[in-house]
Amino acid sequence: MKAAFAWLARTGLLYLVLCLAIAFYIFAWPAITAQFSGSDLRQEIMSVDDVRAELASDREAAQATLNVRADTIRGASREAIANRLQSLRSERSALTAQLEDKSGWLDSIRPSRILAAKRLELRIAALDAEIAALDTALEARRRQALLAEAEQRLREYPRIPTTRAIATAREACRDARRNLDAFERRNPADRTVRDLLLNQRQELRSARDDRCGQAKRLAEFRERGLTARRQTAEARERLAQARAWTMATLPDPARDISDRTIRDVLTKAALALLAILLIPFAIRTL
Repeated sequence: MKAAFAWLARTGLLYLVLCLAIAFYIFAWPAITAQFSGSDLRQEIMSVDDVRAELASDREAAQATLNVRADTIRGASREAIANRLQSLRSERSALTAQLEDKSGWLDSIRPSRILAAKRLELRIAALDAEIAALDTALEARRRQALLAEAEQRLREYPRIPTTRAIATAREACRDARRNLDAFERRNPADRTVRDLLLNQRQELRSARDDRCGQAKRLAEFRERGLTARRQTAEARERLAQARAWTMATLPDPARDISDRTIRDVLTKAALALLAILLIPFAIRTL
């Protein structure tokens, strides 16, 4: 009876082990083999220095591509820039969603997964740099249109009155007002005779209105002209600032990667195994 229970226990344990093995093969093994296939197997033995060197090379190539794109952006039309912006923003959204999906096995120490994640980050950084450059280039074209409008307004003021001319006109206005006031202070009979015979009151009022109106028009014309000149200068300065953009420098994608990879883990495990195997012989020798 005891032997029968022992056989049943061994058989049940074997059956449980077989179930676990089959379940592992069906559910876990495909995911593991998918992650450790093709070029990934060659990458998994890379050291941290190899990973850093690979990322440095990728960053240099991406920066060179961006610098070439800068020349293309400067000569692109408004429509081409807008279409390119739409395409890059769509690509960035897709890459961001892909980067946030971190469900891999041991991603933090697997060189292949580290490289894949950092290359995604590098591509997103390159997209951000180009998007910023395109936005600035688009703003430069908008400012160029504003400068053209400001220059068109400035052409309406080919000669801006000087302060001296305005002062002279205002003095003439004051003289005309003094003359009219002097006429109004005359004897009523004298005013009536002069007004009836010479129409002097109307002449003095017309002279006052003309000279004071001229002084006001000159002052307003000068103010509008100076405003147009100032706006043109500001628009030209803003355009120069917008045109002075440069392509951003990409960040170092290897600045925060792990200092350990699967290679380091395997090496340390091998050293530990070697120490375990040699310790008994060392004890015997001692």
